[in-house]
Amino acid sequence: MIQNFKIAFKLLWKNKNKNVIFILVCSGFVLIYLFINYQLESKSEINQLLSNIIQFSGIFSAILISFIISKVIQIRHEKLERKKEIVKFANKITDFRRIARVLKNSWRFWDIEMRRKIDNEYEDLNFFDIKLWDYETEESRPQLRDLREAFFKEQKIPGAYLYLEIKILVLDDYHSWQLELYNRYDYDFIYEIEILEKWMGSHCGNGLWYCFVNEWSNYKGAFNFIDFRKDEEDEIIALCKKINPEKYQNSKFGNDLLGTVGSEIDAHVLPRLYDLTILNAEPLPNTLRFTLLVLFITMVCGILIPLVLTSITLDTFLLLIFSNIAVIILSLSLLYFILKFKNILDSEIKV
Repeated sequence: MIQNFKIAFKLLWKNKNKNVIFILVCSGFVLIYLFINYQLESKSEINQLLSNIIQFSGIFSAILISFIISKVIQIRHEKLERKKEIVKFANKITDFRRIARVLKNSWRFWDIEMRRKIDNEYEDLNFFDIKLWDYETEESRPQLRDLREAFFKEQKIPGAYLYLEIKILVLDDYHSWQLELYNRYDYDFIYEIEILEKWMGSHCGNGLWYCFVNEWSNYKGAFNFIDFRKDEEDEIIALCKKINPEKYQNSKFGNDLLGTVGSEIDAHVLPRLYDLTILNAEPLPNTLRFTLLVLFITMVCGILIPLVLTSITLDTFLLLIFSNIAVIILSLSLLYFILKFKNILDSEIKV
């Protein structure tokens, strides 16, 4: 709650609408001028003012609370609907990772020397280190930098990039994520934004298309499709059909199938899953933060402070000062809400 108020205050002070700020400043000076030149003289008048403020603020707060509750219900409904889409695409990613697991565990498929070299000499190097290298990583992990440079100089490790990509999809280091890779059930597993960002940034899935479709003439000698076991072929075909039943209904196992499904994951499934996950992880929208800020100011200056002032004995002058301050803050807050109300409506109807 406090964080939302901080964000709302920042939005208020960073507002670039100079006309709105000008109106608020002028209105503040006008109110100060009126209070100085037309002061209430008796406590009874001041108490009546405080009573009116409490009544108005109570009604206005009730309206704001109703709007906030309805908006929260709407957001929750949207997130629940979006979660269904997230789960659907996440299951496709899990099925694709199952394909990666079958490929990784098929010893006949990979060049033996390449696999032995990657698993031993480059054991500490992963696909993210190759594709997502940055200056901070270079400074904090000098040994990995040297290993990475040595990898780039290698000449006789055909299929090494794809092997590293497949390994990072299987996620050997994330033991809690491995059980779902050994069957075809939908676990409705929701992936963290961090791993989705890495898969997206390194274009996981694109390596299959690059090796098996785009550059197949150059890579066909690096992979052995002939000695693939029948059960492995059947499992990959079934998983492809599960990812997209219509597209892969009559597909046969081979380089074209793997390249096509990898391209679909990289170009469509991963980006869509990432976008939906980001949307569902977003904090409260600006409209709701702004409304919460107005509600907070209204309840503090329009209800809490007047209630306290009417419950204690104060000098008439102090009572008048506190009352005027509460009225100024409450009035400017209400004026700002009125001026921004059109923007609130526009944001609500925007699709």
